[in-house]
Amino acid sequence: MSPVRRRSRAELPSSPIEFAYPVAVPDGTVFGGVILREVPHSFALQVFQALRMTMAWAAGPEASGIEFDTMNLWEWELEVLQTEGIDEALWAPVAVIAGELTRPAMLVPERLSHACLAVMDWALGADAHGTALLFAEAAAVVWPSNARLAWICGKAYRERHDFARAETWLRRAKRVAVWTGDWEMQSLAINSLGNIRMWMGDLDAARELLLQAGRIAKARRLRERHAKVLHDLFLVCIYSGEWKEAERYAEQAFAAYGPDHPNIMALTFDLALLATHQGQFARALEVLNQLRDQFTDDDRRLRVYAMIARAAGAAGDAETFQSAMD
Repeated sequence: MSPVRRRSRAELPSSPIEFAYPVAVPDGTVFGGVILREVPHSFALQVFQALRMTMAWAAGPEASGIEFDTMNLWEWELEVLQTEGIDEALWAPVAVIAGELTRPAMLVPERLSHACLAVMDWALGADAHGTALLFAEAAAVVWPSNARLAWICGKAYRERHDFARAETWLRRAKRVAVWTGDWEMQSLAINSLGNIRMWMGDLDAARELLLQAGRIAKARRLRERHAKVLHDLFLVCIYSGEWKEAERYAEQAFAAYGPDHPNIMALTFDLALLATHQGQFARALEVLNQLRDQFTDDDRRLRVYAMIARAAGAAGDAETFQSAMD
């Protein structure tokens, strides 16, 4: 395999400054205002300033000069460092951000990005989801050559069901992955775009994107990535009613995953979904009963029991139906 050519920052796309400017976004909400509602009151303003100044730096000197000229950065850093009683997981990365931005001549974008990711991690643990999204974006715009950070933003918006914003970031992840020669991320970003199309009901577009992701994974011998694409193609075929094609992709996905892969249980569950769609409720129950105690997360366990109840009800199995409902 030929070596990957890493392009310079100058060859990469500039950071999308629309996330930082104007300060008021189209609906009139102050950009970053959610931080003031989600972060502890005694530290909310410092976190808000960390986001605002990070985005200003990413926008470049022509756009951000006034921000850095009018704010006393040293005083802000001192206020951050002197704040007490704040969770270390939040305080420490904000202190790093303040330190980096106070000394822009020595600023290391990767370090600033990692600090933003650390704030995002804290926010997710604190159910501060708006803050998490903002700092995920900040991490991505200050390190524009990192396709995975753009993908993280896309994934975060997808989980919040903001599919338009998710697609924007996933397309960016794909472009950056192409420019940096990151084949795995190319396949992953295109796979994610295909899944969004699938969830939105555009099955033809989903199939085309997934096939493209699969071709990249197969050509580059990315076995696990290829297995995941096959799994998703299996789902597209279920939803489009192409049963034979679905079974073919299921067989290929099982072979590609291998017997010990953690996704095997999810693929088995989807086989039960296929059987249910085909009206083969006895077959679905046979598979689902094997999965009763296989999942530890509540969401997946609930889906298994809901599927058991549905299949048992359709099959006229009152005892199994009642046990699933209980």
